[in-house]
Amino acid sequence: MLVPLFLGALASLAGFTHAALKTCRARDLPTIEVFGIEIIDIHTKEQRAYEDWGFFPGATPQVPVRAIDFCNVTVTYTHPGQNDTINVYVWLPLDGWNGRLLGQGGGGWAAGAEPMLPSGVAEGYVTANTDAGHTYFGDIATLIRADTWGLLSPGNINHVLLQDFASRALDDLPKIAKEVIRGFYGQPAEWAYWNGCSTGGRQGLMSAQRFPDNYDGIVAAAPAINWATFVVAEWWPQLQMHKAGYYPGQCEYGAITKAAIERCDELDGVRDGVVAAPGLCNFDATSVIGRSYGCQGDSRKITPEAAKIANAIWEGPKRADGRRGWFGTTHETAVAGPLPFSGLASTACDTDNKNCKAAPFPIMESWIRYFVAKDPDFDVGNMSEDDFWWALHKSQSEFTSVIDTSDPDLSEFKAAGGKMIVWHGEFSRINVG
Repeated sequence: MLVPLFLGALASLAGFTHAALKTCRARDLPTIEVFGIEIIDIHTKEQRAYEDWGFFPGATPQVPVRAIDFCNVTVTYTHPGQNDTINVYVWLPLDGWNGRLLGQGGGGWAAGAEPMLPSGVAEGYVTANTDAGHTYFGDIATLIRADTWGLLSPGNINHVLLQDFASRALDDLPKIAKEVIRGFYGQPAEWAYWNGCSTGGRQGLMSAQRFPDNYDGIVAAAPAINWATFVVAEWWPQLQMHKAGYYPGQCEYGAITKAAIERCDELDGVRDGVVAAPGLCNFDATSVIGRSYGCQGDSRKITPEAAKIANAIWEGPKRADGRRGWFGTTHETAVAGPLPFSGLASTACDTDNKNCKAAPFPIMESWIRYFVAKDPDFDVGNMSEDDFWWALHKSQSEFTSVIDTSDPDLSEFKAAGGKMIVWHGEFSRINVG
């Protein structure tokens, strides 16, 4: 994988390690001074033989689990006058430090999560992340929903925490971590890197675009670049099902996807089960209406409703006058899966894959409800097409400058000597048998 290879290459540049100079006690750390913040508390905890690891494919280095020893320094601070409380977690190897800082990104609504830190420490990095003021409690709900912090009250966004999540806390993180490193080891970090996927990838691009001096190297995997647009545009599949009054099960979506792959597989001259030339694939799902497929031991047929919905998903958001709002998915891309967060057109069905209902991706639902509509009672599931276009435009006009990372000008990052690896990919295919 690119992430461990890249980080491994970076770690080998200097070819030496450092021993810790101080014990893991808060009183041994000098005063942390970072412009614009006020320290509330510094808490330290020495961890020995720590093995409570978590792996996130594409987001963390994939290294063998082993016991690690480190000093966990938690810095709690605020931006005076903003009434926020943010935690930065800095894990410092007690021995074998490679002289580098690794800022670790989060995922979904979580700016960072503890399970993403151990593998970096095991590779010799001081590894750090931020909660951006809304803590990830280890509950999936705090990762995929913003209901606990998005609004101060109906109609009033918590703009401070949104700004912290979008960008501000990302600037604070390396500055605080570098101060902790200097105080703990008695010398500064020689290099600083960022690693993250999805939200973590967006965080990496934000760092390069707005804070070009913070990191020497950035891995921004599958970055959520055009957040203000694509998060609303992701609702398009759910809108199509709502308009049709029909919610296909995973078996039916899988049968349509399989038919599309069969039709377009060899467009690149190779039959390998992969649509490697998606731009040439003009498969029309209505061509397989009535085709039989197996599901839960039953023989079923592809319906006209499912075919029409699939075509609309592949085409993407498009107004009646032909104007496009965003891109559609490729024919091979899985648009649905067995869990609510596994696809944009996901549905929840009974045990025999019948009587299906909407099961939308919670991140897009939260964004529309809490930040666009600013109403905790807003019924996203009953949006009309006019409501969809309203939400898309409102999101773009209010939040592009806040959270998007689509600025192509990286000249300042380049001038600072920064290097970056960015990759993107298609959503993995579901098992279509």
